[in-house]
Amino acid sequence: MGSKLILLLGLLVGAFLTFMCVNENKTALSLKYNQIAENDTTLQTITPAASKPATIIKEEEPAPAIVVEEVKQPEPVTIVELDEPMFSYSVKDTTKLSAKLASQDKTDALEEFILTYCPADDCTQDLSFDKNTKEASWQADALKVAAFLKDHEVKNGSIVIDSKLFNLEGELKNEEEMNTLNGLLTAFDPETYKMENLTSVAPKIVIQEVKKPSTPSIDETQNEISKLLKANPIYFEFDSSNITPKSKKVLDSVITLLKDASTVGLKVEGHTDAGGNDYYNKLLSQKRADSVKNYLLDNDNSNRNIEAIGYGEEKPVSADPREKINRRVEIHLKRGE
Repeated sequence: MGSKLILLLGLLVGAFLTFMCVNENKTALSLKYNQIAENDTTLQTITPAASKPATIIKEEEPAPAIVVEEVKQPEPVTIVELDEPMFSYSVKDTTKLSAKLASQDKTDALEEFILTYCPADDCTQDLSFDKNTKEASWQADALKVAAFLKDHEVKNGSIVIDSKLFNLEGELKNEEEMNTLNGLLTAFDPETYKMENLTSVAPKIVIQEVKKPSTPSIDETQNEISKLLKANPIYFEFDSSNITPKSKKVLDSVITLLKDASTVGLKVEGHTDAGGNDYYNKLLSQKRADSVKNYLLDNDNSNRNIEAIGYGEEKPVSADPREKINRRVEIHLKRGE
């Protein structure tokens, strides 16, 4: 009976202690709940009996907002390709000026050049000035060369500058002019420009005294005619006064020899050999002399005085009167005419 009382008392003590422990834990949990509900960032540390220390919980702060700024893209850059300038000046058959230049190339120097070397009434002009054309850095030097061509009257002179092509033409009078022009061209670098210098110096003209050939004297002309007729006697058709075609060509040569003695009179002599009748021979020689005279008159066109005489067999040139060589025609210039 006593042991049962002790046991019962122990159960009661144990139950009381258990109640007290549960009550304390309940009070601590209630206090924590109230703190959270009131957004109290400072939490009290609750140390329940016979338990681990409570964990402190801090409220997280909101992350800062990220502001995204719009980045503007740069506008595209447009690159304008400028045209190359061009200049051309010619003093050939007519004076011509052609140029494609930048707007800033319309200078006072160019205006003065146009007024002096390419006036509108005496020169063909074709000029344009464009802002899309490169400035002609060589303009002043080009105008100097162009002025030189005009001032020195360079034959067929012209200058053309187109991009990097440089062309120059013309015929200069002497080496001195060539040296002066070459001095002007030093302004153009041959490594920058494709140089085509086609200028030249005119060949020297050597004037020689031309001696007028002296007119052959009557004696010289007579000798030439005599030698011609001796080598080529005038022949006629058999027993006739008709000149053979071959002998007509000989007479044409006689006319040529007489061209420098157009006013000198002639004497045509006809001769025969001693064969046949003397009267007949004289008559035949006269007809043959007349035939030669008429041929000369018809073909010489000099209107000279020509006399024809037939001597027959009276004046042989051979010791044998019957020799064929005695049959001949002689032509003599009259010295007094």
